[in-house]
This record gives sequence, C-alpha cells and structure tokens, in this order.
Amino acid sequence: MSAPGTTGFVLTASPASPRFDACLEALDRAAAAEEEVFFYLLDDGIIAAVDPRLTGRLGPRFHLLGCAYAAEQRSLPRVPEVTYGGLKMLGDLIAHTARFEAY
Repeated sequence: MSAPGTTGFVLTASPASPRFDACLEALDRAAAAEEEVFFYLLDDGIIAAVDPRLTGRLGPRFHLLGCAYAAEQRSLPRVPEVTYGGLKMLGDLIAHTARFEAY
C-alpha cells in the first residue's frame, strides 16, 4: 500500500543531462506540495550524490537513496547523506510511494 503524500523518483541520467534539470523541477514541485520525497540514484544518476543542485535540496522530507553497485562501478566514495542499497530498495520505493517518476 502506498503512503499518501509521498513521491518517489529514480534518476538514471547524469547531472550533465537535460533530464537532470527536468528532474530537479519535478522535485521542486513535490517539495512545494509538502510531499515526502524518496529519491533513488541509479546508473549515471549516482554521480548526482555530490551535485550541489541536488544536495542543496536535502531536508527532513527529502530522502536520498543510491545504488551501491552503481557507486562501486564508478569508483565513487560513499556519501554520508545517501542511503545505499540495491534494486530491492528501488522496488519497494516504487511499490510504496503514491506517485513515482523516472528521469
């Protein structure tokens, strides 16, 4: 069962992609609606774990999640603000948020 007032995002695009900017706009709309946001970084999206355009939006209703495998494959250091997990975490996110968007 999904929790009302929650939005999940998955980002697979790098911060250099125009899709990253579109994702940030959607994230801002969710934040303005005072929704709880769960944001999963996958594939090249994991690079955004250190991008200030994303990390500057962190707050009590914004949960930053990341693919541990994607980070390992890109030799990226672990970021303390990110909860790392696998595709099971992403599946749970899809199943338990009221709305889900992919970029």
